[in-house]
Amino acid sequence: MKKRELKIFFPVDVPTIKKAREIMEKVADHVDVFKLGHEFTYSLGLPLAVEIATEFGQRIMVDSKLSDIPTTVAAGATSIAWKNVDYLNFAVGNCQKSALVAAVNAIKVIEPELKEKGIIVPEFIAVALMTSWNVDDIIDHGIYLPPWWKFDKDPEVQLENIVEMAEAEVGGIIKNWEGERELRLRPEGEAEENSFMTYVALKWARVANEGGIKTLLSSPLEAPAFRRVFPDCSFVSPGIRPPWAKKNDQKRTMTPYQAAQVWVDNLVVGRPIRDARDPAEAARRIREDWEKGVVEM
Repeated sequence: MKKRELKIFFPVDVPTIKKAREIMEKVADHVDVFKLGHEFTYSLGLPLAVEIATEFGQRIMVDSKLSDIPTTVAAGATSIAWKNVDYLNFAVGNCQKSALVAAVNAIKVIEPELKEKGIIVPEFIAVALMTSWNVDDIIDHGIYLPPWWKFDKDPEVQLENIVEMAEAEVGGIIKNWEGERELRLRPEGEAEENSFMTYVALKWARVANEGGIKTLLSSPLEAPAFRRVFPDCSFVSPGIRPPWAKKNDQKRTMTPYQAAQVWVDNLVVGRPIRDARDPAEAARRIREDWEKGVVEM
C-alpha cells in the first residue's frame, strides 16, 4: 500500500502584503499549499498576491470559487492558469455542469503553450459543499428530503443507503422507488442531518465529476461516501478543527486525527494555525494529530 502523506492547505486571508509575509514566513516550513483567499487577492490583485506567495516555495492555490455562465467561467479559469499556480477551484453548488466542461476544455486548449513556457497546468478543485453550511442553509435554498429518502441509525447501513440513493438518481429517473408514503421535508436529529448533507454533497460532486473535475472538496464527514462513489478522485477537506481550537463558523468538522481515520490526507486548516500564539507549533501539532490517526487505524 502506498504510504500516506499529509498535505496542509493554509489559507492566506489577510488584507496587506506585510501581514501576508509575516504569517507565510512563520508557517512556510510546516504547510504545503498557500491558499490565496478573497481578502488577499482582492486587496492586492491576483498577480501581486501570487508573486508574494511564490516567494516561499510552497504550492499555490487560488481560492477563486468560480461560478458564472460557461463563457465567463472558462475565461476566468484561463486567466488564472496564466498566473502559474497549482490549483484553482469552482463553487459547484452554483455552477452548471456546462460551465465546468467549458473551463476544462479551455485549459486543454492552452495546455501545450503553458507547458512550452514552463507554466504549471493547474489542477481543478470542485467545492462540493461549504463546511459552514448546515441543514438550515440547504433548506433555505429549496432543497428538501427527497420522497425516496431512507435513514437507518446504523452508520454502516446508512452509508449504503446514501450511496444507493445518490446512484439511483440518474438521468432524471429514480430507480426502485418504493412508491407513495408519508413524506418529510426535513431530517431529524444530528445523525440524519449529517446523512442528508452527505447526500446533497454527493449530488453536487457528481456534477463536478461529470464536468471533468477529479479533485473534490467537502467536509471530512462526507469522505467515506465520496471514496465509495468517486474512487478515482482526490479529496480535500476544510472544516478541520483540532481539539484545542474554536470551531468559529465551521459547522461540519473533524479533528486531524478523525480526518486521518476516514482517509482524508489533504486538509485545509486556517484559523487554528493563523490565530495561534505560535502558528508554526500549531501546524506541527495538527500534523502530529493526523499522523497519530494514521498509526492508530
